[in-house]
Amino acid sequence: MASISIDFSVDQFSCTVCLDLLKDPVTTPCGHSFCKVCINGCWGQEDVKGVYSCPQCRETFTPRPVLCRNNMLAEVVEKLKKTELQAASPDHCYAGPGDVECDSCTRRKHKAVNSCLVCQASYCEDHLQPHFQSPAFKKHKLVEACAELQEKICSEHDKLMEIYCRTDQSFICYLCTMDQHKGHDIVSTKAERTEKQNELKEEQMKFQQRIQEKQKKVQELKQTVDIIKIGSQAAVDDSERIFTKLISSMEKKRSEVTEMIRAQEKAEVSRAERLLNQLEQEIADLKRRVTELEQLSHTHDHIHFLQSFPSLCVSPGCDDSPSFTLNQHLSFDGVRKSLSDLKKRVEQICEEEFNKIHPQAAAVQMILPSEPKSREDFLQWKGRELADVMERRKVDILCVQETRWKGSKARSIGAGFKLFYYGVDSERNGVGVVLKEEFVRNVLEVKRVSDRVMSLKLEFEGVMLNVVSGYAPQVGCELEEKERFWSELDEVMESIPTGERVVIGANFNGHVGEGNTGDEEVMSKFGVKERNLEGQMVVDFAKRMDMGVVNTYFQKREEHRVTYKSGGRRTQVDYILCRRGNLKEISDCKVVVGESVARQHRMVVCRMTLMVCKTKRSKIEKKTKWWKLKKEECCEEFRQKLRQALGGQVVLPDDWETTAEVIRETGRKVLGVSSGRRKEDKET
Repeated sequence: MASISIDFSVDQFSCTVCLDLLKDPVTTPCGHSFCKVCINGCWGQEDVKGVYSCPQCRETFTPRPVLCRNNMLAEVVEKLKKTELQAASPDHCYAGPGDVECDSCTRRKHKAVNSCLVCQASYCEDHLQPHFQSPAFKKHKLVEACAELQEKICSEHDKLMEIYCRTDQSFICYLCTMDQHKGHDIVSTKAERTEKQNELKEEQMKFQQRIQEKQKKVQELKQTVDIIKIGSQAAVDDSERIFTKLISSMEKKRSEVTEMIRAQEKAEVSRAERLLNQLEQEIADLKRRVTELEQLSHTHDHIHFLQSFPSLCVSPGCDDSPSFTLNQHLSFDGVRKSLSDLKKRVEQICEEEFNKIHPQAAAVQMILPSEPKSREDFLQWKGRELADVMERRKVDILCVQETRWKGSKARSIGAGFKLFYYGVDSERNGVGVVLKEEFVRNVLEVKRVSDRVMSLKLEFEGVMLNVVSGYAPQVGCELEEKERFWSELDEVMESIPTGERVVIGANFNGHVGEGNTGDEEVMSKFGVKERNLEGQMVVDFAKRMDMGVVNTYFQKREEHRVTYKSGGRRTQVDYILCRRGNLKEISDCKVVVGESVARQHRMVVCRMTLMVCKTKRSKIEKKTKWWKLKKEECCEEFRQKLRQALGGQVVLPDDWETTAEVIRETGRKVLGVSSGRRKEDKET
């Protein structure tokens, strides 16, 4: 059956009232269509006038027309809705921000679903079909869509990196196994993934176990907090009750003392009032007698005077009445003294008892993190402590010695740092290098020479930096062991190209000493104490490798030069060395006071600024795009051009070099070459 495709605009099927697709469409007598709800709403407002108009053309109708559903139009609108949904769905297939784009889409890029490691390209569902249908692509390896496919290709041989070198902990191609990785411990990435997957499960179990332990401690701590709160509240309630009773008792005693004082006051006042009345009566009698004597003195009757005088001379009342004394300051000194003594005794008792209570109340038991119980716990705890110090002091790279951590691994220690370490015995030696995790992607090579020497090679925008961590044998060790250490360090240095930066952070267990007479080319004069035999070995090594002892070039107070303290001994045994030609890149070097990375050693830090020469990046070799030969049209064109270049010969010339050059030149012309630019790392 033939089908006709007609393009419609959505606006043609939209209601002019609600401006949306028609819903339950009805048609007015004038031929315009509206949603049934919309037109009824409009005409409902015109019921008062009785005249109804079309909202689109304004034609009027009287009476109100009967509206019927337009079934054909309703079906068309439903189909249009479905068509819109089907047309909208491909938008979800287009690549958006953060999606991997299909390399084969020529116009608008679709989102890639898989990437081919052989083709080095990503494909959407449509362009991926040949990989499933064509036998030529059956052996191609498909992975989840990945934007950085170039990282999975060997930069030296332009081959897929399918092999993992356990010795150097790096990904390599099969050609790498024949030269620089020859004789190394190598396995397929799948085998390494399987092993690491098992380790991952173990790590997950360990972390889950630690989480459970931490959660258990959290519960215990919460229970302890609840118990503390309950006990504290009970103590507060008891103290409130006791103090309330104590205050009540004191109030009662205060009332009793007040009543006692008032009673004594009342008794004394009553006695004084009685004496006052008695005295006033006696005064009145005496005044009366004085009046009678005055009258008698004026009488002219001598007989009457003589008869009355004796009786008037007798004092009224009792002249020998007992004397009394009233103290105008009623004596309450005894009460005051007693209360003062009571106050002092109460204060003394309170002080003594509160001193007993205070330590008990203050000694709230805090559940602190327990000391590490196993070697694994200790490594985690010590590593975290190390990371905290580096974060606090803004240290990017740190060389550590005498780690005593058995194994050959790289692991995160927290705070955004990763530790590369090596050790064969958990009781002695061991070295390591700690990096910021953002620099881990810059690591090109890890060399674990022995439990006394290891190195890391990093690349920063084309500049190679080699970081070497060393731990020299102590003074009392055998000469053979010392010679072995210096031999290993020499081998590491000799394997590093002359143009690459080298920084050695090591505990050399020797004193280079103050002064630099005769050794000016490798050190300055700011050392500590006198040079010993081991220190002379450090100086000889620096001369041999054209390096400088960085510690000695910066004048600091002695406390910023001493790296080792034990009892009364204060010496300098930890040093930073770098190539003499790069000394100008180091602006400072000193011992950090107050940070003990180790129990007796103190951290030595230096500030180094790498001088990056960006022009060298343009010298990357341009490579022929041989992978295009997998495309049939490219392969056929290459054959034709090659035949023409060889002059139509079927048998190849004897001069293979000439033939190879012809093949290479034809490949460059037909297949093209890479841009010769390296993909920039935004985080570098």
